[in-house]
Amino acid sequence: MSDFSSQLSRRRVMGWLSLALGSTCLPAWAGPDLERSIYPSIADRGHPDYHFDRLQVDSTDMQRHYSFWIATPRRAPPPEGHPIIYLLDGNAALDDTPAWLLNRMAAATPPVIVYLGYATDKRFDVRARQEDYTPSLPQQGIFQSHGRPSGGVETFIATLVGTWLPMIERAVPINSMNRYFWGHSYGGLCVLYTMMTRPWLMSHFIAASPSLGWNGNQLAGMARQFSAPAGCIPALWLLRGEEEGRERPRHMRPAKQDQRISIDELAALLEQQDPALSVEVEHVAGLSHGPMFTHSLHRAMARAAGLDAPAARPAVQPVT
Repeated sequence: MSDFSSQLSRRRVMGWLSLALGSTCLPAWAGPDLERSIYPSIADRGHPDYHFDRLQVDSTDMQRHYSFWIATPRRAPPPEGHPIIYLLDGNAALDDTPAWLLNRMAAATPPVIVYLGYATDKRFDVRARQEDYTPSLPQQGIFQSHGRPSGGVETFIATLVGTWLPMIERAVPINSMNRYFWGHSYGGLCVLYTMMTRPWLMSHFIAASPSLGWNGNQLAGMARQFSAPAGCIPALWLLRGEEEGRERPRHMRPAKQDQRISIDELAALLEQQDPALSVEVEHVAGLSHGPMFTHSLHRAMARAAGLDAPAARPAVQPVT
């Protein structure tokens, strides 16, 4: 169990129209391209500062098949080992990794980057990710939602912790006190579930545009029960685009959309339960759900390299 040092609780509410790292502005809304191939990727093209390896594994029931890309800095690790960042939706994350970002990370404190993807040439395996990244209620097990298996996050994370993570980290000198975990949408849901059930696993959890309405606001109930073990104080970064939910006219939006807990409410719930928890909230101006994938990905990778430091923020108002 990692012993993370206590940090001051923080939240910031900021507006970003473009990445501070110098990327161009993103459109206000966009849907995922489910048919475009990710190949050739940056792993195929190569990069002077990173070496890419590929690991192929299967789920415990042999129904889902994974490709993990592991990008290791070519420079020698520091004495304590490299930081490491785990990225969900690894195919799309790999597809959205530009050479310029790796250049800047390599010039700072480059982390090992682990792209947790699927054995497909497409950006997303929508069926597999829905099962792997979503939680179920106790005794609910795997269930169908919108025609897809759902509720398998516990099995996915248990396999990551028990099998895949040790396999990956045995091969590279890693600083286990400096692990990051990023996900978007259902991936953000998975990140939050992991933090609430295994806060010791990572030092930093980054949840972008998390699907907080899932299963009747299930994570809100989990947040009300959250308590990190003594000496284990992870940092949580919650991001959401200010245009999310506005992509469609109000009369076309789901009826339950306004009933979802917000990232601010979730942060307040968690901090009420554990005041030592470090929570940062950021609302990104001009971006909706789709573009938040790339925006938050680049920000998370930059932060893992020490390029995007958090800012102090005012105290949280309690949620009743």
